[in-house]
Amino acid sequence: MVEDLNQRHCDAIISLGGTVEELKNDNIIAIDSLADVSHAIGYDYKFAAESACRFLSSKGHSSIAIVVDDESFASSQVIDGYKTSLQNSAMPVNRQLIVTANGNSEQAIMSLLNSYHPFTALVVMRDSQAAVAMNLFRDFNLATPQEVSIVSLEDSQLASQLNPPLTCISYPSQQIVDFAMEQLDAILDDKPMNPRPLITGRLVTRESVTNRG
Repeated sequence: MVEDLNQRHCDAIISLGGTVEELKNDNIIAIDSLADVSHAIGYDYKFAAESACRFLSSKGHSSIAIVVDDESFASSQVIDGYKTSLQNSAMPVNRQLIVTANGNSEQAIMSLLNSYHPFTALVVMRDSQAAVAMNLFRDFNLATPQEVSIVSLEDSQLASQLNPPLTCISYPSQQIVDFAMEQLDAILDDKPMNPRPLITGRLVTRESVTNRG
């Protein structure tokens, strides 16, 4: 795909994700990729997951489940952050509480409910996954947050519209867009651009998390 665009003589390409081989080109701005390229913008998914789990742990949760999107770099970083946080809090990592949506959030969350491994909190990558979880929990007579607290790593417009409103580690989409535009200007003006550190999200507390015990 990238090579095809280059053959059309594009001045610049903004790539979301992508492989290292695809992104080794000076006119590519790589967002959320493992590639070590000159115009890279990275979000610290590992830190976001760690922050979510630390917050839940501070509220007394010691059994935390997680739903990731797929097998992508971002999802792997989320799992790394989740495991790191649990290990730092001396909590065991239960592989039965780590599930991958792969486009079917309902099936993923059902697998958690059917695993017979109890959990009092859930971390999801998407607000839509939290919405699915809340609906399924109601079907199983599990109240949010009284019985299962939920934290999302997104914070879209949906987050504040859910019932209860969703606590999030807010993905800084506007900041990433602004950085991408800076990188684009640098490419078009043929100017060097200093590498930026990974961008971190911030905790937005709402009503989907409660103290445990």
